[in-house]
Amino acid sequence: FECAEKQLNHAAEALEGKLKALFALEAYDDADRCIAQALREFPQNTVAYRYKALLLAREDRTEDAIACLDRIIALSPSDENAYLTKSELLVKQGDFRRAGEVAEILLEKHPDSEAANFQAAKAFFGLREYDRAIGLFGKVAEMNPANVAAASGRDDSLEKYRRSEKNDLKLALTLLDNRMYADS
Repeated sequence: FECAEKQLNHAAEALEGKLKALFALEAYDDADRCIAQALREFPQNTVAYRYKALLLAREDRTEDAIACLDRIIALSPSDENAYLTKSELLVKQGDFRRAGEVAEILLEKHPDSEAANFQAAKAFFGLREYDRAIGLFGKVAEMNPANVAAASGRDDSLEKYRRSEKNDLKLALTLLDNRMYADS
């Protein structure tokens, strides 16, 4: 059994090397054929699914790419990159609700990952949950002070949060004014 497992690991590494080379050469049709063959021979091949998702995303077939990532997650529930990529595709699609749900799972499984915290912050920013985005962007900035995007995201979130608080206050005052005007 151990021998078979080692062969699968070597086969996955070889496949990944070949697919990286094909992508670098922009030989996407060859990569697609290679992926199809790999999945026929070994349907649980997460490397093949990862590259298939990349091909599909490249062709703007986002939902199909997400289905491949869901397959990876089903096969390897702790695969951080699958969650990161899925959340990023959902953010790009503007589906912040689903991106936020994926981000919650990602943070649960990888709470100390800079990439996981950054991706979750982006999803929560899109959901207009600025208080959560501020905390996550801040955590990333603490983890990696050189991460300028995290510091910028934290500042943008803080500004949006302040604006939304001011708008809430203005709305409350306007409603109060309207009520007083209607009562008089």
